[in-house]
This record gives sequence, C-alpha cells and structure tokens, in this order.
Amino acid sequence: MQVNPTESLTIEQLKYALQRTITNGLQLAILNSCDGLGLAWDLADLHLPQTIVMREPVPDAIAHQFLKGFLAAFAQGTPLYSAVREAREKLHGLSELGSCAAWLPVIVQNPAEVPPTWPQLAGQPVKPAPMTRPPLKPAQRRTVWRTLALTATVLALRWVGLLQPAELWAYDALMRSRPAETPDPRLVVVTVDENDIQSQTAPNRRGSVADATLHQALTILANSEPRIVGLDLYRDFPASDPALVAALEQPNLVGLCKSRDAIAGSVGISPPPELPLAQVGFSDFVEESDGLVRRQLLTLTPDPVSPCQSSYGFAALVAIHYLNQAGLSPGFTAQGNLHIGDVVFPRLNQRTGGLQRIDNGGNQLLLNYRALAAPDQIAATVTLQQLLNGQVNLERLRDRIILIGVTAPSGGDYWSTPYGAQGQTRTAGAGGVRASLPGLQPQGQPPLPAPQCLVYGPAPPPCLPPGALRRHH
Repeated sequence: MQVNPTESLTIEQLKYALQRTITNGLQLAILNSCDGLGLAWDLADLHLPQTIVMREPVPDAIAHQFLKGFLAAFAQGTPLYSAVREAREKLHGLSELGSCAAWLPVIVQNPAEVPPTWPQLAGQPVKPAPMTRPPLKPAQRRTVWRTLALTATVLALRWVGLLQPAELWAYDALMRSRPAETPDPRLVVVTVDENDIQSQTAPNRRGSVADATLHQALTILANSEPRIVGLDLYRDFPASDPALVAALEQPNLVGLCKSRDAIAGSVGISPPPELPLAQVGFSDFVEESDGLVRRQLLTLTPDPVSPCQSSYGFAALVAIHYLNQAGLSPGFTAQGNLHIGDVVFPRLNQRTGGLQRIDNGGNQLLLNYRALAAPDQIAATVTLQQLLNGQVNLERLRDRIILIGVTAPSGGDYWSTPYGAQGQTRTAGAGGVRASLPGLQPQGQPPLPAPQCLVYGPAPPPCLPPGALRRHH
C-alpha cells in the first residue's frame, strides 16, 4: 500500500498496526486502495468490526467526495449503513466523477459485531430509544378480539374432547404415511393358523395347541437356541406330559395370563402353572373409544383376587428378558416412569396429544407401530406345521425372539389398529400388536425386579387400580 511517493506498507505491516488498534477499540476502517476487496480479504482474519473499501481503483476526487458525504450524514446521527447509502447516492449526480462512481464504495462487515453509531465513537452515553407502539386501529382491534375468541373456542373444544376424533384420525393418517421400514430381524413369529388347529385331534387338544404338539414345537425351538420364546397362548391348566412340564420350565420362556376386570365382567385367566411369576406377562390392552389400539400397557397393579398376578405386560416382559444379555437393567424414576438402561419410557398424562381425559393408570405409552403396510408384517412368520415338518432353517432362529401365537380367526385374538379396523384388515395379537415390543432399540436384556406396584420416589403417580381400565381385554 503506497502511503506517499516514498513510503509504502506491506500487508503484514498493516495487519500488525490494525491488530493493535482493534485491541484498543477500533470500530471502523475506511480504506481507499486500488484493490479494496482484495485488501479486505487479506485482513479478514483480523475480524475488523466494520470496513469500507472500494471495489475497483478509484480516483481521489471520488474518494474525497464519498468521505465528505459519509461523515456528514454519519455525524448527524444517521446509522452507519444508511450513511454509506446516502453518500453513494450523492455520487450519482456528479457526472464529472464517472457514471459508475456510486457502485464503488462497499461495506465489509463482521456479522458478529453491531454497527457503531457516531455518539458511541465519540464516547457519548447512548440513551435507549423509547419503545413506543402506535395504537391499534379499530379494524385491527376487531381482528385481535376475533383471533382470541377463536383460539379460546378451539382450546375449549379440545379440552372437553370434542376434537379428539378428528385429532386421532389425523394421528392415524400420519402413522400410515411414515417412510416404510423393513421387518424386524430380531423377531420370528410362529403362527397357529386354522389348519394347525384342525390338524390336531380334538380329544387331545386343550386350548389351541395339544400338549404333545406344544412339546414337539418347544423341543425343536430349544435346539435352535433362541434368546427368548414368548408363548402367546392361554394355558391355565397343568401339562399332562412330564416332558412338556420340563420344556415349559425353561428360563428363557415367557408365558401369558389375563387380568381380572370387575367392571367389564372379566374373571381373568390364570398363567401356566409351570411358570414362575417373573416369567409371566399379562395380555391386557387398552382400546380407545373408537375401538382402536393406540396405547401399550407396560405395567399395572393386579387385582388381589385376579388369577393373573403379573405386573408386567407380555410384550414388555419379553423385551426386558431380551435386553438382559446387554446388561440393561430395568428400574423406575422418581416419577414412576419405567426405564431400561438409560432409556426412559415416560408414562402418558391424562391429556396426551389428541387424547383427552384418558385413564392413564399404570405405565402406558403410545404404540409406535413399525412403519409397514400392516402391523402383521413386523417379522418373518412360519406356521406351526412348517416348524413341526422340518421346513424351517433352525439357524435363522438362533438368538432371536420367537413368539408363538394363534392367528386363526376362531382364536378371537384380532385387534383394530390405525392400519385397519374392519374384517381382514384387523391385526392378530401375536402377529403384530403384541409383537410391537417396547425398548428394543439396544440389544440385550435385564434381570427383573420383583413384580409390585410401580410407585417410587417422594411424590409418585398412582398405580392402576384394579378394574380401572374399562376397555381392556
């Protein structure tokens, strides 16, 4: 940079001087050089608050005229950017200075800095401008009141639950419109269909599967070394075959029972006698007023006279057993929320999303169905007959969760979901609803705490009282 005919500065010398002046409070630099933008680029690492440079080589007369106009406007209190604009506009009328003179000056700003004002540079105290708001016009006031009235009306309708059907319809539509996922590779469902049921002799069949058939199936599965087997079958009677008793006593087997519901008139169903309570989960689900299953019941406090004394849902218990190998232990927060490892499952409030004034007893969460065309596509499926006939590659079952359940229409275990509520669009319990296992993002499973009322901490929420869920099955 040529200072005069005999003296000049290099960029490094200029950087050193500017660095010192920036430390001492430099706020604005005006550089009249032949390569202003190049100079600004070279000085970018100094983080100059504000710099005014010329785009191209500029005659001294233009630079002088711009500086006069800028300082005159800036010193009168005009903001920095406005003062630069006014000074550039004044160059338009000076034809003898060149037709493109107004295009030359440009501001290079540090976005992290607030542009200074003339009083600030002069060290004068700056009084904040009073916050004044012009009065609203009558039309504006009417608009404000109408908006407030409409908002209050919508909130009131939502509070009393009149908007719940529309909100749930939108929720179901969003569930169905999510990007498609792949089936869960950790699950395999062994289905007991109508052919499997009818192929068994009626005198030997108690429930859906005869003892001999179930023993054969469990023996084959044991040879495949699954991580956990979920027996989604009601067996409230003892096994007639001692070999089946030994098969049912496997530590990686989870059985099923049904809680008593005094209000719905249900007496409940006992668990398999061969299984300890820590290996039994309840089958109860919560239906909404429209009959759809959108919530999953993780835990509840069983009725003292119920034949099913399990505090854990079947799906939750299977997930907890599965996660044991990763050392992820279950527990409860001070608010009574179930957690597995570091993952907390916040219990639903009485008003959650589109749901208003729900019975939120126990530990409930919204079902996160896997994004598939239908919930029953959540996993690979094989029929009971295919398993018994040796048509299944047992290596594909190793270290998997195996769920055995009835999908035959005569079994009555079909549920309405956001994916379908009528006829064949409904989902079998073992095929999709109970297969939506919570907490299976990490791999592994924890030892079980003793079944009990899930209340911990100084101010816990209430457990689910016996019979409080009026629509659970």
